[in-house]
Amino acid sequence: MRRLYWSDLEAGCAALAALPREARAAGASALLEEAHAADRYARRFRRPHPRWGDGSLMAAARARTRTPAPPPATPDLQEALAVLLAALASRRMAVQSQPAEQAAGEREIASRGPRSPNREEG
Repeated sequence: MRRLYWSDLEAGCAALAALPREARAAGASALLEEAHAADRYARRFRRPHPRWGDGSLMAAARARTRTPAPPPATPDLQEALAVLLAALASRRMAVQSQPAEQAAGEREIASRGPRSPNREEG
């Protein structure tokens, strides 16, 4: 997933606030996975993912909904922000506890350029 900016959090909160309360935690995890997958796709093929965009959280969130965020003082938005921040912290902890070999393999895969359909794997 690309670097986070405040606008990413705003868009993510708007997408989560549109969900029922009981679906927000799962929605946050799915949103982060979509942003991560889109980032890997964009790095590999040098173009945005067709559905989830450029790998930013904002692009993935806007693929779900284009509703504007409710005012910041609303309980729905505050809860959505708390859920999103918890999901980000959980994801960060999971990534940091990954075995070094797996992380190195993912970096190597992400660094490869686009593959030609005519090129054989070796």
